[in-house]
Amino acid sequence: MQFPSKAWRTEARVLGSTAAAVTATMAAQLTISFVETLAAARLGTPVLAGVTLALSLYLLVFLFALGLVTAITPLAAQAHGRDDAEAVRAIGQQGLLVGLVASTPASLLLLAAGAWLAVRPGATVEAVAAGHYLLGAAWGCLPGSATFPCGVWRSRLGGCGSPRPSWRAPCRSMPS
Repeated sequence: MQFPSKAWRTEARVLGSTAAAVTATMAAQLTISFVETLAAARLGTPVLAGVTLALSLYLLVFLFALGLVTAITPLAAQAHGRDDAEAVRAIGQQGLLVGLVASTPASLLLLAAGAWLAVRPGATVEAVAAGHYLLGAAWGCLPGSATFPCGVWRSRLGGCGSPRPSWRAPCRSMPS
């Protein structure tokens, strides 16, 4: 039986560390959704239904914009593989610009949907709760918020084979 080469093991270690960082991020996002659901459930069935509706709308908009930003990873990886530091820098800058451009209509759409759900005539309790949730959630997509610049930074670092700094800062910022 032949053992894998050193290059294969190195590649597997790098891929494993990237996969671990992505898995930890997804687990954290699912945990946040779970805690929000528990908090809303304590407020009653209409609020839980409203938050569920709002979360569906929020995720639709947020994941579309995030999909644009995560395209940076393969582009940065190709430039890094060519040892083209200038291209890596340009890709990061373009990613920030795309993040700003994508987050502006995303936040405006969420603000408009939240306002419409909360104040439209004949709105049910669920719709009002969904509107209030969206009005609060829209602030996370605003161009000045850290959501998209952090996503761009994480995608750029991941593309260059160094995912560790991208998850250390959020972990260190959590209260103990």
